[in-house]
Amino acid sequence: MKATISVLEAAAVKRQIASAKEQIRVLKRTPKSEGLVLASKQLLNNDEQRLAPLLQTWADDSGVRLLAQVSMGEFLEATKGAHYRDVFATYNSKRVDFLVCNEDWSPRFVVEHFGEGHFGQGYAAQDEVKSRLLNLSDLGLVITLFDDQDADILEKLNRAHFQPASAVPACNPFRRVMPPWAKDRPQPASPNSSRVS
Repeated sequence: MKATISVLEAAAVKRQIASAKEQIRVLKRTPKSEGLVLASKQLLNNDEQRLAPLLQTWADDSGVRLLAQVSMGEFLEATKGAHYRDVFATYNSKRVDFLVCNEDWSPRFVVEHFGEGHFGQGYAAQDEVKSRLLNLSDLGLVITLFDDQDADILEKLNRAHFQPASAVPACNPFRRVMPPWAKDRPQPASPNSSRVS
């Protein structure tokens, strides 16, 4: 497991072009004359779109703010220390499905939706990385599953909202929530149902 996480993290860092000069160089050699280079796409996949109205209504009723597809680098900050750079590299390129914030925009907890396409190759390592990051930051985590009923989701949200410490994840809680259909066979990812972040 640790080896898989290391490989995934190294690949993510390698893909990043850190210097603005290098970014400009890449963009200059990508002519628009050959057609559209970048296309806009929907922010939420199909599963997340079905969940969003319920989360937004709950957030409005609870007096909190809801954000979607937030980069972890926007709400986590590594403290100066021996592992500062290494820790920063583990979260800066990742994002969460939804982030619940207080009215002053301070983060309360994360909502991760495990839809039909979530349990593909490499999901466990990615989930463990996020879980460990949230554990180190004392931020809560709510996991919703594809077949959760609205009442179950609202109960999870309320528990995290009113008992924040109870929502802080252990380092690897994800194996306990994998639904039986995902354990039995790999689920094919539909084109708009999963996202690796």
